Amino acid sequence: HCPIYIHHDDLFLLQDVKANLSVYEKPFVVKAPVTISEKKMQINNFEIVWLHMPGHCPGSSMIYLPKENIIFSGDVLFKGSIGRFDFPNSSKHDTNISLGKIKEFDFDAIVYPGHGASTTLQDELLNNPYL
Repeated sequence: HCPIYIHHDDLFLLQDVKANLSVYEKPFVVKAPVTISEKKMQINNFEIVWLHMPGHCPGSSMIYLPKENIIFSGDVLFKGSIGRFDFPNSSKHDTNISLGKIKEFDFDAIVYPGHGASTTLQDELLNNPYL
């Protein structure tokens, strides 16, 4: 019963077990209603900036909450690493463009990746070999 938001470029992944690679494990499709993300959104008291960062998948995104100074980076950015781009719907080219966008950020924030330990943008800009 939780609202689901997604970038429109990943909508197809919710219904296609081959595209979302669940065909190799326990196949799943999302049957719940979803909402296409907007660049800026207000959900309850949260101001959300949706940062489209394709590469890992076409709709890969980082979700920035400016008032809280937090970024949920999903599979885009990890502590000391980045998301894979060797899946059928991934793109090394798009990943490189997205990393270039991250390098241009002129602020620091706490980063909570989809996997592993939290970090900060500044720490990643200084120490992440991919940046």
